[in-house]
Amino acid sequence: MILVAAADKHGYVYHPNGIDALGCISTYQSLGSVGYLEPFGKLITESVEELISASSSVDAYFLALPNLPNNFIQTVVKQFIKLGKISTHTFTLGDETSMAANVCGPAFGYLKAGIQLHKRSIHGIFTAAEIMPQFVK
Repeated sequence: MILVAAADKHGYVYHPNGIDALGCISTYQSLGSVGYLEPFGKLITESVEELISASSSVDAYFLALPNLPNNFIQTVVKQFIKLGKISTHTFTLGDETSMAANVCGPAFGYLKAGIQLHKRSIHGIFTAAEIMPQFVK
């Protein structure tokens, strides 16, 4: 897997050949948004919607959503549908959740499984039990 995009509530960064994950972290921590990351970052309030529109060659999206409004998921799903994107798997996090320990590892495993199904032209809505996580290298 190659990280090609990241977004926060103030902006996003996207490049089809990949982005610098450590640069994203550093930029976000120092300036408050990955939108400041040069040369591909963009500051915008509707970052998720524009990122989905701009990133037509992305194979899969991973959304880690800590403490967002109740209608956020529905809004994002509508944006995916409006642009012909066909599936998502979302993890919603609470304050007590350790993202690194409990979410990111399994989430990327599910993402890997989803990419493999997509490459085999298997599409649809699946439960987590049907798509058990796989290890990501």
